[in-house]
Amino acid sequence: MKKLLFSSIALTIALSLAACGNEGEEISSEPTNEETGATSETADENESDNEEQAEEVSEESDNELLNVDLTDESIGEEEWIAAYNAQEELIDFEVEEIGYAWKEAETSGGQSVYSYYALVTNTGKGAIEIYPNAVTFYNQDGSVAAVSDDLGLRAYPDVINEGEKGLVRTYELTNDADLESFDYAEADVNVQLSIFDSTKLDTKSPTYSTDHRLSATASLENNTDVNAQGVTSAFVFYNDNGEFIGGLTTGLDDDVLQAGSKRGIETENPPFPRDQYENIADMEAWSYFMDYGDEWMD
Repeated sequence: MKKLLFSSIALTIALSLAACGNEGEEISSEPTNEETGATSETADENESDNEEQAEEVSEESDNELLNVDLTDESIGEEEWIAAYNAQEELIDFEVEEIGYAWKEAETSGGQSVYSYYALVTNTGKGAIEIYPNAVTFYNQDGSVAAVSDDLGLRAYPDVINEGEKGLVRTYELTNDADLESFDYAEADVNVQLSIFDSTKLDTKSPTYSTDHRLSATASLENNTDVNAQGVTSAFVFYNDNGEFIGGLTTGLDDDVLQAGSKRGIETENPPFPRDQYENIADMEAWSYFMDYGDEWMD
């Protein structure tokens, strides 16, 4: 890292006494008003110049940190931490979230369902990693109706690239829900800078059906030059006003989609509120996987 060096300017006034005229004539050693003003102006200008130079050096140092490749293993620890902290300051994102309480007759025992969905848009610089901790469902009186904090709570993908979107979703089944009292759902989510981007795959011809339960299908193509493992896919739904209303997700888990190959994907998960079927007017789909490279996998 560059150190900022500040220099101060000392002004020295040399006064000389000259005998020119009558003996005993006093020569004033006090500077005139004009001299004092000029000296003050010069000092102010020099101080301003120093501040501008310091700001320029600081900005240059910050810009260098923002351009550091955090995956470069040759970077020293101190520089890496400074660069990470500088880049983390540029994290920004928008969240649209919605919750439902509804009855699913087809679930075991006709259980009630609390559903939560969030659409996260990365509006900052760099990729971000999403770690959902829990979703709390609240009743109108402020009491807790249900809490979801299991493995079904996750983001698709969990690393969202700059300018792209991800879907967070979960649901909770219960036997004794007061559905009429439900008010809203809120998530506790950690967001941090990711040093890796996720790799996007082609998700072609996405379609959905409401014949039985809401389901979605698409053709997934790996047009990269690496095998894709741990692929996650999301189907996101909007109403006719363009408002986000939820989504479905799936993943290939441990299956590997070979480079240059393709396959179909389909999902009915998580269960989607039946009273929202008629509100679906548009859909988009995406699929991602993480490619850490050979050096980081060894």
